[in-house]
Formats: sequence, C-alpha cells, structure tokens
Amino acid sequence: MSKHLKRISMPKTWPLGKKGKKYIVKSLPGAHKKESSIPLLIIIRDLLKLIRTSRGVKKVLNEKRVLVNERKVKEKKFAVGFYDIISIPLIKKYFKMILTKKGKLSLIEIKEKEAKEIILRVEGKRTVKKGKFSIGLFGGRNILSKDNKIKVGDSLVLSLKDFKVKERLEFKEGAKVTLIGGKHVGEEGEIKKIKGREIYIKLKSKEIETKKDKVYVIKK
Repeated sequence: MSKHLKRISMPKTWPLGKKGKKYIVKSLPGAHKKESSIPLLIIIRDLLKLIRTSRGVKKVLNEKRVLVNERKVKEKKFAVGFYDIISIPLIKKYFKMILTKKGKLSLIEIKEKEAKEIILRVEGKRTVKKGKFSIGLFGGRNILSKDNKIKVGDSLVLSLKDFKVKERLEFKEGAKVTLIGGKHVGEEGEIKKIKGREIYIKLKSKEIETKKDKVYVIKK
C-alpha cells in the first residue's frame, strides 16, 4: 500500500470525510507539498464528481482531455496545488484551486479567459549573467527576467501559453491579498502597513498582524 495512504492520515487540507475506503491515493512528489495539494484523481472523482470511478478517470486522462495550467496531464496522482488551474475544454469547464476559510483546499469555477493565466508569488530572486534575474516562483517554477523592479513578495500574472509576465502585482500598502496561513487562512483583505517582518492586514471587520510568508498578493 506504499502508493496509497490511510484515509485517516490524509492531510487536513483535503476536503474529504474520514469515512469511506480505508486507503486513498496519495500525490506524486512534485512542485507542491503533500499538505498543499490534492491528487488529480480525487479532484475529478470526489470533488468535482465528474466521473464515478478511478478507471474512468484514468481513461479520460489517457485521452489527454484534462489540462493543469494548460499542460495535458495523464498521471492520476499528479499534485494540483493552490492557485493551479484545471481546464476541461471538452465540457467547457474551468476551475481554480483556492483555500477556504477553514484551511481546506477547494475549487471554484472560473471563466475560460481567466483560465489562460496564473498568479504566482515571487519566492526568491538572484542575479544571473547578462543583466538578467532568475525569479523563483510559488510552486517551484523559475523564470528569467530583466525587470529589476520585481521583488520577493510581489505576485506575477503569467500567461499559461508562453509563461510570459503580463502584470506585476506589487507587495505594498494598499495591495489586495489573500491569506494562505494562520487562523485567518482563506480570508481576503488589504495591506494597511508593512513594518519589518510584520504585515498589518485590514479584513472586512478588523485589522490583523501576520507574517509576510502568509500573505499572497492577488488581483483587485
């Protein structure tokens, strides 16, 4: 059963009940950690309920009918994480992975146009040759850029077709953000003040203090 895990031991971020089959499929190692991703099989069968069986999901994936971030995926254990985009063009359905206010990974349906881009937070930056910078992004991707204005904490809106930067969402006071950690996970707000490592966020009803790594800049 090494390819599976006990249902009772599954990550708390998975929005599944503890009752059911004793074992459940686990994600393959990849860009996302186990706690911050869900296998594609579980998404299609158990969350979206588009196909009833594992065999049916495998057949559809082998036919290359499901895309994750515009990439055709055949592996049912492929790990889908926060802000990843799932596209099923045959039925014209498009989804984005988010975090709920209970800290659970969940899917929201989006429009086809929105499914053509992804918002990724800048995790690191280093200088490489010829005046370019290597930008490390949330989820493990890296891009090269000549834009020295990009800084850690910003988010980049990228085209999934060619992975070109369409827009920079600056980490600054007034920026709209979603929280990806802490007791206010899943809530959206606005940065009111940045003081060293402490970030002050205005939510709907109150202002909170949090850390930079729990703040993810998003579009207005």
